[in-house]
Amino acid sequence: LGYRISKRNSKEGRTVKTKIIDNWLEPDLVSYLNHMYTYDYPHYFGQKSLKGAKEFYISEMNPAEPMNNFLFTKLQKTLDEKLDLIRMYINIQHNDMVSDFHADDGEMTCLYMASDTIQHSGEFEIHDEIKIPFVQNTLVCFQAQKLHKGHAPLNIEQPRITLAFKTSYSTRTMIQ
Repeated sequence: LGYRISKRNSKEGRTVKTKIIDNWLEPDLVSYLNHMYTYDYPHYFGQKSLKGAKEFYISEMNPAEPMNNFLFTKLQKTLDEKLDLIRMYINIQHNDMVSDFHADDGEMTCLYMASDTIQHSGEFEIHDEIKIPFVQNTLVCFQAQKLHKGHAPLNIEQPRITLAFKTSYSTRTMIQ
């Protein structure tokens, strides 16, 4: 796994770094999740980052489902962090779904870029910090209160699908 680290911020005395992890999951799982999230997982229209913002498609994920539990466990092991999961869901964004800068609940948000790589659009941006190209199988973790947004894809036939983990730091013992 390759880590790229962006500038540091602190929250309540703790240094929080934006982490970008390339090739987070193994190729067969990447392909499986892409297909499942695009074609098999039910989602609905109505997700908004802010009151009055444009709506997106969303699917709330059940953390007790084995695949979701595995992904959250893998996230904790990858980051070597003890985390509590507040919620996890997939966002499905099409070409005309313009996002607004917003902050999240929790302490750390991790976004997994699940759909195919998007050329020349679909970037993830943390305000005044970094703009990250949408490359499939990239995991981005950042302080939840940082203003951020996902840019819409330009290709009408290629949705932008991310899996979001909303987390807080835990005091429990990490499962090895």
